[in-house]
Formats: sequence, structure tokens, C-alpha cells
Amino acid sequence: LGSEVLVVDYGHLDDPETAASCSVDSSFPITERARACAILELLNLQDTKLHIVAHSQGAIAAMLSMDSNPEKVDKIVLVAPAGIIPSTFPKLALNFITSFFKQFLRVSRNNNQRGAHYFSEVGHYIGGNPMQLWRDAYWLASADITSLLLKAKSRQKSVVIVSSKEDQVFPIDKISEQIKSICPIYALAGSHDELFFNPKAFATCINDLLKNE
Repeated sequence: LGSEVLVVDYGHLDDPETAASCSVDSSFPITERARACAILELLNLQDTKLHIVAHSQGAIAAMLSMDSNPEKVDKIVLVAPAGIIPSTFPKLALNFITSFFKQFLRVSRNNNQRGAHYFSEVGHYIGGNPMQLWRDAYWLASADITSLLLKAKSRQKSVVIVSSKEDQVFPIDKISEQIKSICPIYALAGSHDELFFNPKAFATCINDLLKNE
């Protein structure tokens, strides 16, 4: 759609020195702080403000980075964001597993090539980082970015949520209950990872929101 996109390749997520190297809220888990530090490093390399688009767990790092350096961030779009709906580790893990296999079956039946590639990459990640995956899931259940959303609103920073109507991991109705009037929510068809299965619809929506919100 004509926009330049920078993608952060996270690293050293279990290194305390990395997470301590920037001004990120220390009450959040170390892996989320390390991710936020990586985003901040990227932001600081730019001469202009950037928009941030974050999916699922990435919403936490996105909001932490805006909180730490709001002057470098223009607008944020959170797609199917984590850190809003209160949960427990067993419940969140069950929701993720159920959603994962339902999406996998749908992608397989529809012969969705983008979906097949996505699940291939996810499979490689799970196989290579099982402990990281479970640690992330454990901390994710208790993460809460509501205060960061409220702070962004008080700073007149634009944060928009895009949710999928059939998201089983973070259902749109429960997100709406928690968010109320903090920031606008837009709904698109699909499930939790639909961003990867139908990127054109999501990219078009996100592009329009960044231009108009």
C-alpha cells in the first residue's frame, strides 16, 4: 500500500541487562521489557515519529515503548491485543491451544497458502523455544496494559484496537467490556491470527486508520 514497514527481530529476551538498559516499567515481565527496549532502540534510530502496529502479545511491548518515549511514537494500532482481558494461565493456555488447532484445520481445508506458511513458522518457533513459549504464556495471563492505554489517552496519543469477530483467545466483546471509552475498537471478520491469513483486509484497514484516526 506504499508504506515503508520496519520489523523488529527480537533477541536476548532473557537477558536482564537488556531489559534494564532502557526506561521501561519494571513491573512488567522481563521478556516484555526486553521487547519494548528493542522497539525503543529502533525508534531512537529514526529522525521522525513512527506508527506502531502490534499483534497479540506485541501489544504489551508497543504500549511500553510509547509510555517510555511518547515523543517518538505517532499512532498505535493494536491487533487482537493481549493484556486487556483478565485471565489465568490455564484458561489462557486452553484458549490459545483451542484457537490454534481450529485455525489450523480451517487453513488446511481452505488451502490458504499464507496460513500454511504461518503455521510452519509457528511450528519452528515452538520447537525451538518451548520454555520461552510457556514463560510468555504464564506472564501474559496476568499482564495488564489498561493503565498504559489510559496514560496514552491523557497524553492525547492515538491508540486504536482492531479485533477479529471470531477471536477465541481475546474475544472482542470482552475487550469492549474492559476498554469502554478508552480507545476506539474496530472489528474485522476472522479469528485471532487472521492478520496472517488475510493480510490484505487487515493491512487496508490499518492503513486507513493510521491516515484518518
